[in-house]
Amino acid sequence: MKRNLPTATKIRAIVAGIVLTAGLSGCAGLPERAPECPVSFAAAFELQRSGEFGQALQAYNAVFAGLTLDELPETCKPVLAKGQAGRGRILRELEDYGAAAKAFRAAENWAQRAPDGSDDYRLWQLAAVELELYHGSDVQKLREELFAQPPLPGYDGPELESALVAAWAALMRRQAEPELAAAMYARAADSAAAADQSEEASRLYRRKGNAHVLLRDNGAAAAAYRKAVQYAQAGGNPAVEAEARRELARAFARLRERDEAEEAWLAALELYESLEHPPHDRVADIKFDLAVLYELEAGRGSAPAKYRKALKAYERYFESSREQRVAKDSARHADIVRRYEAVRFRLRLTASQS
Repeated sequence: MKRNLPTATKIRAIVAGIVLTAGLSGCAGLPERAPECPVSFAAAFELQRSGEFGQALQAYNAVFAGLTLDELPETCKPVLAKGQAGRGRILRELEDYGAAAKAFRAAENWAQRAPDGSDDYRLWQLAAVELELYHGSDVQKLREELFAQPPLPGYDGPELESALVAAWAALMRRQAEPELAAAMYARAADSAAAADQSEEASRLYRRKGNAHVLLRDNGAAAAAYRKAVQYAQAGGNPAVEAEARRELARAFARLRERDEAEEAWLAALELYESLEHPPHDRVADIKFDLAVLYELEAGRGSAPAKYRKALKAYERYFESSREQRVAKDSARHADIVRRYEAVRFRLRLTASQS
């Protein structure tokens, strides 16, 4: 007995009907397409990569301010985590350690809630621990959080190992063990470099240099800052390189290598002033440091003229909008005020001597 086999035309019609029905209603056992996340931090990321930290921070804040978090799809959770981590990195550069730690904790929270089960939350958690140690949080609690980190370094890849070792280095620094801190920062920097994280490697070598400053080993500090400059150049971010060169200049000055110090300060100043929106406070810091150098060696330039330029730069900073300044409770704000007052004092002193 013959079966009524469908013709090729009928087969095509059946297949087309199945595809159309599945596409419209999610039937036929096919999963419904997850809604795309409508949130983007692309503009903020680009500003950050180009060294425009103040504008990048404003861009991050603007995106978060415009969100109704309860109405966002699940696919937005990893996006929000990366956005908060980007904010945290900028706030860390601005030395607003408390706010940076809160941003990384928010990134940790969003990453843990993400449906893909990513381990990124551990990176953000360790970044927060490192900063909380700088900010003066409870050492015992943070030490216990570090001890609870499984597994040991070497098993999760260089990026995570770098974050873990950097957090331990911050603990050593907090416990007044700068030698151990310096060694651990170097190890963390090397792991970051192995993960192709050049900017992070530069930051960690700056931390290593700072630990050597505490040890009053200015030669080792200068060597660490040189490495920081090299990694910053590889990363291509002018603001990161400028800050590494500024630290290097100060190390040279402590070593009384004044030609090298002046060269490094001028290079840092050129990098900062090449930005579309130069940070007035950093520019002022460098002009202040150059003024001190010129006061020590009058033949290099006019110290009073450089002090006046530094003062104007500090005044431009204080006159800028609140969004363009660091928080008043940050370590950076205290340093800016101290240096601003020092410039005013030096100008009064030099005026009375002339």
